[in-house]
Amino acid sequence: MRGAMVLAIAIGASAGAAPAQSWRTVEAFRPARSLDTLRVRVDYTVGALRVQAAGDSLLYRAQLRYDAERFEPVRAFDAASGTLNVGVRGDDRIPLRGSSGKEQGTLTLALASAQPVDLELDLGATDSDLDLSGIPVSRLVIGSGVSELSLRFATENPVVMRELTIDAGVASVTVDHLGNANAERMRVSGTVGRIELDMRGAWTGTREIEVVVTFGVATVRVPRSVGVRVTHSRVLGTFDAAGFTQRGDEYVNAAWETAEQKLYIDARTTFGSLDVQWIEG
Repeated sequence: MRGAMVLAIAIGASAGAAPAQSWRTVEAFRPARSLDTLRVRVDYTVGALRVQAAGDSLLYRAQLRYDAERFEPVRAFDAASGTLNVGVRGDDRIPLRGSSGKEQGTLTLALASAQPVDLELDLGATDSDLDLSGIPVSRLVIGSGVSELSLRFATENPVVMRELTIDAGVASVTVDHLGNANAERMRVSGTVGRIELDMRGAWTGTREIEVVVTFGVATVRVPRSVGVRVTHSRVLGTFDAAGFTQRGDEYVNAAWETAEQKLYIDARTTFGSLDVQWIEG
């Protein structure tokens, strides 16, 4: 029946898996339908997460591979509110592949490209690859624990993103073509680890981003043609101001006054560092 959730379950032991593991795969999808906003809530504690565009024919598709001895799958869609909840519940103490040799679970999520998507992700010890190219994201909030997070916007977001927040713990965060996100407000924070932000993309006027780093390094890569203004408050933190002129509490580059694209960076570092690098593009 059109609009009904479709589930497929394949049960079996994974080849080479430990005897205590019972690997299962659950798939759910829903054909495209008209919604004001598709709200997606992901709660995924351990494993590999992949997010990509679903195309025009689907509202979403979710495929979850998990160890049934330790986890219970979550996949529910509320048609009245247009909200998809997906992820797992259970033992979140299993380390990622490489530290124990065990197979890790996976969640692959494809999202609609025909209407705005409000996306919240609560991530634990995950390896996350989020390709939001082609997805009209109206809001993006990511909270992550011990994780590797890669996010990219290869194409310009066709809708205004009213909020973009990434709050990382012990993590490596890489964002490619963040300038294509079309975000009104951007905030990226990390406790321990590194943050790399590539600001290439299409925008006019001024974009603002708040960067907060504790015991880590934040690198912001900016096209040479972009005007940049930086304010930096720090506690035993550093900022290499090469290429900037200081004006009171602010630093500006030579292109700030005349550039069509302007970026305001509000940075706070505690035992960390901020580095602005110039790139082509």
